Amino acid sequence: MCLLGFYTTGSFAADESEAEMRDEFANSFLANYNTTFFNTDNTDFPSNEANVVLQTRDGYMWFGSYSGLIRYDGKRYTIWNAVSQAGFSSSNVRSLYEDRDGTLWIGTNDKGLAGYKNGSFAYFDKSKGAPSNLIRGITQGTDGMIYCGTPDGLFRVDTSGNIAILNLDTEIHPFITSVSSDTQNNIYSVLNSGELFVYTGNGNTIQYPAGKRIWEASCVSGNRIILGMQDGEIIITKFENEKFINTKIMQTPLQNISAIYEDSLGFIWIASETGIGFLDTEENYHSAGNPNGVGFYTGICEDYQNGYWITSSKSGIVKLTESPAVSVIL
Repeated sequence: MCLLGFYTTGSFAADESEAEMRDEFANSFLANYNTTFFNTDNTDFPSNEANVVLQTRDGYMWFGSYSGLIRYDGKRYTIWNAVSQAGFSSSNVRSLYEDRDGTLWIGTNDKGLAGYKNGSFAYFDKSKGAPSNLIRGITQGTDGMIYCGTPDGLFRVDTSGNIAILNLDTEIHPFITSVSSDTQNNIYSVLNSGELFVYTGNGNTIQYPAGKRIWEASCVSGNRIILGMQDGEIIITKFENEKFINTKIMQTPLQNISAIYEDSLGFIWIASETGIGFLDTEENYHSAGNPNGVGFYTGICEDYQNGYWITSSKSGIVKLTESPAVSVIL
């Protein structure tokens, strides 16, 4: 790929400002990509909205939407929803996660958590002991368990399918909107109040220091925690010995950051209500604009061919595909 070449070998005039250099890098990066829109108007994608995207290790692209669970094999779409008669009973998918054993975990708005493997679904809902049937976030701990955030707190599913509700020590109701995990089995839960709580590997609860409203948190390489704020601010921090340390803060033009994703180059992509952007390997921010003209971006995923799939709750999918004409190492 030529993407790193633009960063490491680009020649900038000595009098250019740092901001101008960042803009040139971002423009060069994005110029290597063609943009395709997937919705009912432009392709046969079966929805004009999508909440989340994931590529599983078998190569399928999966999308969660209010039309149900959608799988794409590169040519055709398969849809599971409440009327599909295929073992999946929800038309409202909010979150997706593939675990280390290859099980696809699906968080729904109304039917709880579903696990998909070998062509069949297994359900983990309130009737099985979950605190809610609305699953807002899914992650896997280093202990192999699946952790889920709901409007009524945090729970986990062990390798035998048993559910345990976990007690976040908070003074407010733990309405969780997203979850993430690090290499020390710490589980990070963002609440709809804009607060971040860590359920530590020792079972303690640690709150991130109060401040601006946190919209999203994601654990990435280097034991870094990336926090996205309501006002577009990004905080890069670490969590060690049950304390947050080494905090770096930067302001972006984004609003209501909704998803944070690390790609194969080590770039950290930021999706928001008003646009998308990314942090390069030096943690400099670059704007990637508002490609669909509408915004409301909800998720992002890099596929095995280095294309980027970006979901929007208002306009379906934006795909950035690398141009083969420039796919060379500089």
